[in-house]
Amino acid sequence: MKLYMIPACPFVQRILIACQVRGIDQNMLTSVEIDLNAPPKEMLAINPSGSVPTLEYAPGEGFHESLVIMEFLDSIEAAGPRLYGSAPTTTAETRVAVEVASSKFLAPLQQAMYSHGSVNSLRKATHQLVGAWKWLDVELSKASGHFFGGTQLNAVDISLAPFIANWQWLTEKHPELPKPAAGSCAEKYIEQIPKHEAVMNSLPSAEIMRSTTLRFLTPHPLLQDAINAPRTLLENPKATLEAAGQKLSSWKIEHDGQGFCLKGHFRFKNHSEALSRLNWLNDAQETTDHHTSIVMRDFQESEIILVTHEPKWGVTQKDVALAIAIQAFFNEGKLP
Repeated sequence: MKLYMIPACPFVQRILIACQVRGIDQNMLTSVEIDLNAPPKEMLAINPSGSVPTLEYAPGEGFHESLVIMEFLDSIEAAGPRLYGSAPTTTAETRVAVEVASSKFLAPLQQAMYSHGSVNSLRKATHQLVGAWKWLDVELSKASGHFFGGTQLNAVDISLAPFIANWQWLTEKHPELPKPAAGSCAEKYIEQIPKHEAVMNSLPSAEIMRSTTLRFLTPHPLLQDAINAPRTLLENPKATLEAAGQKLSSWKIEHDGQGFCLKGHFRFKNHSEALSRLNWLNDAQETTDHHTSIVMRDFQESEIILVTHEPKWGVTQKDVALAIAIQAFFNEGKLP
């Protein structure tokens, strides 16, 4: 069998931890590290999306999704204990527990981890993590050991472990995030998980873990440009617009009586596209701490005005930087 993977991916790390616990060694499963920008054709034949982890259990045969792969690995003969238990009832109960843990605890943790600097995502995660830690504490108090699997890791623990291992890097960047209560089962859990031998043997270096986590916490470069850009008035905004070329082709400079402003026009294919663009814009404004004026016409087109009011009315470098990001997203539905 082959596991197509990249070491820094937490979903891949689930599989590596599962193999450690089950005693599935490289003679049974070979790890093939890939370039996500150029996945091997053998992998794409199994998983056209090119995502990892992808398991090839026979030439040309396989599947992806970490939890599916974990269940498959639990079905084969190996030296270590089963991740989902041996009895059908225990297996079913563990599957349910994995789903509940994903919803109650992992979802808000991932909301924070993959925030990409989004102020709204972090606010939502901050609110939800309070309840998530309480839930984790209550559930662990029912276990007969440090873990959901008691004294050993089971499927629930493994599904959470890679993300918990990144918690220290997450709180390094955002120390304001809620933490488990001191001395609680939840606090002991997040201390013990990264120290477990199976987890330690499966994770890449601390440097890779930290840099990967911080990358997912950092805004896209175009939004970072808008965050960093000063509110310095441009003496000749029309010249700036012309110099930007296609990056600002959807915008024009207008004078509204008080001073110059940037005005952009965008059309939408349908209501769904319009809403997704406006939701993104709302988040981009909060993240960059710079706001726009928006006019929507029947969810078919919008007019967006960017202008700085203080200390003086006009177009600033920050307006231009945000305009570039808005155009890129509104025209393509994603940032490059």
